[in-house]
Amino acid sequence: MAILLTGGTGKTSTHLARLLQDAKTPFLIASRKAESAAPPGMQAIKFDWLNDSTFERPFQHQFPNGEIISAIYLIAPEVPDPVPSMTSFVNYAVEKHGVKRFVLLSGSTAEPGGPHVGKVWQQFIDIGVEYCVLRPTWFMGAHPSLTPSMAYS
Repeated sequence: MAILLTGGTGKTSTHLARLLQDAKTPFLIASRKAESAAPPGMQAIKFDWLNDSTFERPFQHQFPNGEIISAIYLIAPEVPDPVPSMTSFVNYAVEKHGVKRFVLLSGSTAEPGGPHVGKVWQQFIDIGVEYCVLRPTWFMGAHPSLTPSMAYS
């Protein structure tokens, strides 16, 4: 099992990448900046939510032991309406590559079918994939007394 991390050079994806690397779980960072912005020693691929010609790139990546992407961590692009590109990518991943598990980072007020990524959440329900929606109320910044393994609420 390999995991694709969208928003790969952001705060949450970078922390997840380090945890996956420590656990020796295959993963790939997806970012508009590709490897130029990836943490040292981590593989990244160019991926742009607003350019669907980049959707196939992560699935072309050669993982050790023939692993394939079976789970995707989704961070919405910073655009007024992320839903069209996100639902298009989810459909592509499910229909063309058999991805069945998604983790979506949303906001604490998100609801299935609601505005913004609530529509992506509803898509998970409608197509019957395994999913988890993270609805944090806030994230701690790089506070010196906290470690990445601490849970915040």
